[in-house]
Amino acid sequence: MLIEKTIDLEGLTISYMENNIEGDLCLCLHGNSSSKEFFSSLLLEEKQMKAIALDLPGHGKSSRIQHYAPSSFIDILRKFILKLNRSPNKIIGHSFGGHLALWLSQTFSKSEIVIISTPPFSSKKLHLNPYLPNEATSTFSLSCPETEVLKQHFPLISNDMNLLSAFINSFNRCDPLFRETLFTNIMKEGVIDEVKLIKKFNSKIKLFLGQYDQVVNKDYIQNLISKNLPLEIIEIPNEAHLFDFSKINKT
Repeated sequence: MLIEKTIDLEGLTISYMENNIEGDLCLCLHGNSSSKEFFSSLLLEEKQMKAIALDLPGHGKSSRIQHYAPSSFIDILRKFILKLNRSPNKIIGHSFGGHLALWLSQTFSKSEIVIISTPPFSSKKLHLNPYLPNEATSTFSLSCPETEVLKQHFPLISNDMNLLSAFINSFNRCDPLFRETLFTNIMKEGVIDEVKLIKKFNSKIKLFLGQYDQVVNKDYIQNLISKNLPLEIIEIPNEAHLFDFSKINKT
């Protein structure tokens, strides 16, 4: 059973859901134009930890904000965690949520970080792009795409047609301003060097990648590993960029 709740952060409403387990805290962060619903199966199957998944600002049932930038998300997430009155023992992030998880590690250095479909950014100029420049990736920069366009692009993003309805609903509920301005705001604030953050960890960070992910540049990932980055790559067979996240506990 999952329980849906809200937290008020100085007039900003954050919607979240949690399982009915008492234990260490696992915080789940969804990706670009997604929602907490994609972590439902993971929360239901988690029997050891109190697992919480929230709708990021501008997504799902959470309030919209005026400025979608790394600093805004980190500030809101820190306030959210403070309101919970407990620090996360584990932070799981998918795609954009994985970047947020890495950024939060600067504050919650003792938290285990697990990233899904997330290529860690580097501030250094590399010959390879973290994300592949193709139609699958471009989907997440479309302002207000028609439903038919989302249906056409979905097979490039996920192999699980059971997720199609949730994908379209989450995309349509997301504030278009998020997609229109996020990349520009990231560049304005400066790219956070996630590779440097990972190097500070005492143990390897787990990165789960779908076997057929057409969004993440796997050559870029292999280049990072060749530089002895403490990153453990775990491939999810027969999956793409978006999949049933409970599978990360079965691999």
